Amino acid sequence: MKLKFLSVIFIALFCPNVFAQDGKPVIESFSWLTGCWVNADKGPEVTEQWSPPAGGMMMGMGRTVKDGKVATYEFMRIYQEANGDIFFAAKLPKQEEVVFKLRLAWNEVFTFENLQHDFPQRVTYKHGYKDGEFTGRIEGKKDGKEIGFDFPMKRTGCEK
Repeated sequence: MKLKFLSVIFIALFCPNVFAQDGKPVIESFSWLTGCWVNADKGPEVTEQWSPPAGGMMMGMGRTVKDGKVATYEFMRIYQEANGDIFFAAKLPKQEEVVFKLRLAWNEVFTFENLQHDFPQRVTYKHGYKDGEFTGRIEGKKDGKEIGFDFPMKRTGCEK
């Protein structure tokens, strides 16, 4: 019991604005995502750019550049409905928008899920413990096998 109490105190002190008074996360929980990001590992250049939360929504866009050409891009939203539920939505070229509901929000790890989607079924944003980092993850079943991909990202200037 004492450990549970200490965990609650830790979250209250070191994870401000993660939960509303009713215990649900709020859109402002994602304000750390505001700005521009670039992949932190080798490979094609992957970038994301996010607007600050306003009106219950953040808007983002992503782009992957390989061999000097755009390989793919996407438009994204993180939004909060009036009942407090939070969703992540992504729209890729020539595809319908796919919406994932926030299922886990703990210690700045946010996992969205849509089990009806082919792949991925889960999208996770994990805010790094070092400022200026996060890891994105997509995972789920593909061809009957559970797979996942991590995308370590670091903050960059938006002029790129």
